[in-house]
Amino acid sequence: GVMMIALNEIEAGDLVHLVDQLGNTASGTVLLDATRGCLCVRAFGLMLPFAVETATGTWRLTPGVTVVGHTGSLLRVAD
Repeated sequence: GVMMIALNEIEAGDLVHLVDQLGNTASGTVLLDATRGCLCVRAFGLMLPFAVETATGTWRLTPGVTVVGHTGSLLRVAD
């Protein structure tokens, strides 16, 4: 089975690896687009939103996108 990565574990500056339902993959550093309330990665020269903030302040993945890899930022202080 594929281990699901909780979106609440992902923060700006982390590295993620995404795959969509067509099998396209994108990897990159998570960027927060505060104006649109979404998490993005820069891939293929574009800003690709992969999660949107819900009314309750949680993140919801863009339909068809799965986070298959997540590496916490080395800049974040470990608890």
